[in-house]
Amino acid sequence: MRTNHLSVAEQADEGTFDLCLIDFGSSVSLDPPTASGYTARCAMMRCATADYAPPEMLTVDLPDLTELRKSAKIDVYAAASVIFGLAGGSAPYDLGAHADASPYRIKTDGDAAAARHGA
Repeated sequence: MRTNHLSVAEQADEGTFDLCLIDFGSSVSLDPPTASGYTARCAMMRCATADYAPPEMLTVDLPDLTELRKSAKIDVYAAASVIFGLAGGSAPYDLGAHADASPYRIKTDGDAAAARHGA
């Protein structure tokens, strides 16, 4: 929450919040196109929040994993997951309902609605 105009308490009192979503790891300038973003430069496993991370960030054994992890699609997936959570009140996949299963497998083998309901 940005607080340069109102404190968090003042925003809460008004019931309006100045929210700013940041740090998906690959903020880059598109003009000129460069590979200066973190995602594009570093294909390493990061401490992603599994509920919002794309499947390729939750495994270590995919072909071309290095290239997959450099894709801007990772950030699109994360942003869409956050928007889904804001709109629907929960992450697309309820990984907590499947504590013994691989988050990668849950996200690639089933559908989100079934995963949210523990099916």
